[in-house]
Amino acid sequence: MYFLTNYVGRLESEVFEQSPRGTADLLFLLGFCGLIMMLVSYFMPGLGLQFLGSSLVFACMYIWSRTDPFRIVTLYGFSIKAWHFPFVIMFLTLLMGGGVGANVIGVLTGHLFFFLWRIVPNRYHKQMLSTPEFLFRLVDRTAQAHRPRFNWQQGGGGRLN
Repeated sequence: MYFLTNYVGRLESEVFEQSPRGTADLLFLLGFCGLIMMLVSYFMPGLGLQFLGSSLVFACMYIWSRTDPFRIVTLYGFSIKAWHFPFVIMFLTLLMGGGVGANVIGVLTGHLFFFLWRIVPNRYHKQMLSTPEFLFRLVDRTAQAHRPRFNWQQGGGGRLN
């Protein structure tokens, strides 16, 4: 849960702007990675990926680490670069006797998203991956519904009962 809240929160606050457009981009990232992981799990049942939550967390952690790869991250008192962080966590999981299959699927899915989202447009000048417009409209409509339509600090109060 710590990794989920920390790295998805960092993606939301540092990578995607604080606007309905950034929220739609983050939802698209989560949907794309979730879809790819479900397809891998469906077509390769021998991997034993019934629960894909840790894979999604690793995909988000990998994407965050690639957006600022030289940031220093401290883990158990050791300073490492951000782009090493997912691999160090995988190594520690392996060292403790855990399986890393789901983590590897998460890193590969995160790399596929990052490659199509950042590397292809910068290197080959082709936009391969973009958030659909309906998602922008949906998130914007939801954000508008939750905005106060008047100055909430002024005005009369009302009884609850």
